[in-house]
Amino acid sequence: MTTSELMKAMADAGAPFDAILIAVRAIEERDAAIEATRAAARERKRRQRANTRDMDGTVTGQSRDMDGTVTATPALSRPPNENNSNPPTHTHPETSPCASALARKAPAGGEFPKPDWADGSVWADFLKNRRAKRLPNTATAYRGFLADIAKLATGEWPPGRLLEHAVMKGWGAIYAPDELKGTANGKDIRTGGGTAAKPALVDIGRQVAAELEARGTGTFGRH
Repeated sequence: MTTSELMKAMADAGAPFDAILIAVRAIEERDAAIEATRAAARERKRRQRANTRDMDGTVTGQSRDMDGTVTATPALSRPPNENNSNPPTHTHPETSPCASALARKAPAGGEFPKPDWADGSVWADFLKNRRAKRLPNTATAYRGFLADIAKLATGEWPPGRLLEHAVMKGWGAIYAPDELKGTANGKDIRTGGGTAAKPALVDIGRQVAAELEARGTGTFGRH
């Protein structure tokens, strides 16, 4: 699902314009965090390859100074009874088995980042709830979390309050508080109070989605 498709779905569901912008901003921040993590991983691999090439290009028993001069280095001594068929080897710190294992275990991160509007301690407790309930912190789950926030957010129930309410209830996802049950975006659905503004919200959502696509920012869902 692209950003424009998500925004259209949110607008069709009656999400307020501010909630749509909050969701888009959070998605863009998540994408930027993922790209930064991938860029750091690519740079780390590039340095490892460069170090490996430097080691392969160095003459055995010699080392290169910074100006390119080749200088002799003392040979490693062996125990008197050591078999000559097992010569000593140098292990580069950045290519050692321990360093390689740490690199493999480095977390990818960025799949479920904290939104700007969320309090740090509340967000940490929310993630604890998700772990306790064994809920996946994937990109798909994050999209659903943002969509739920956008559908329920109102002036009296902004995203931060909805998140804190979920944590207090011990939830690992966002559900409607009792005050919002039977309403659509803060308006009583039994009286039809929210139906008149819905076409305008749809038009606004489509307009914003078109502008994002024109600027080339509709990249969500391609990672």
